[in-house]
Amino acid sequence: MRRQQDWQHIDIDRPAVYHSDETDSVMKRVTEHNFSKLDKKLSLFSRKLSSQHSKEQNDFIEKLLLEKNLPSSSLLARLSKFLITQLSKFSLEFISLIFESINPHLQINQKDKDVILLRFNSYFNSQMNQHENKFNDCIASHTLPKNTKDAFKRGFQTEISQIRQDSIQEIEIRIDEHNEVVSNKVRKENSKIEEDIIDIKPNFYGIGLNLNAIWKRMKGWLKKDSETI
Repeated sequence: MRRQQDWQHIDIDRPAVYHSDETDSVMKRVTEHNFSKLDKKLSLFSRKLSSQHSKEQNDFIEKLLLEKNLPSSSLLARLSKFLITQLSKFSLEFISLIFESINPHLQINQKDKDVILLRFNSYFNSQMNQHENKFNDCIASHTLPKNTKDAFKRGFQTEISQIRQDSIQEIEIRIDEHNEVVSNKVRKENSKIEEDIIDIKPNFYGIGLNLNAIWKRMKGWLKKDSETI
């Protein structure tokens, strides 16, 4: 089980600001562009989904209330499962949207990772509060013993915490996979560049040449000549 990082030092209510290494101005420009684009997508996605979820929740509660003789405990259990499923789907879609906006040619460093997790926690909390308020309002509208209501609330919060933990772990796994893909691309490019260099060096018989590199160069020259004719 991957260790969950402590996020108490991050102020989720503060707008996220990305700070890149000033010595790498190219990466800074590209990464900032991606996160700016990401913010617009996430904001639009979150607003749209909040409206959609609210409607789905009201429709689901109405259907439950139409079921005659349905015990309050059964109603709350089914509503809890429905809300948790909504929140879980939100997390998966949100994570996919994040990585669709990440530049596939750049490594995700620790600062990038902090920005990604900061955004996830901020938007997740917004959705979580909406779902939790809906569930608590429904609990308050039913006549049940206090210990039963408290048990429902604790169970709901436990499920939410598990979704957050699983989502953060999924983000960390996808970051590692992304960085591995980028590293492999860099290694392949470096290997290709090394192979394309014409090596002239002494050997046992005299001068050694990298014939593979020469042949590649000749094909490139011939191609250029044919294009100019």
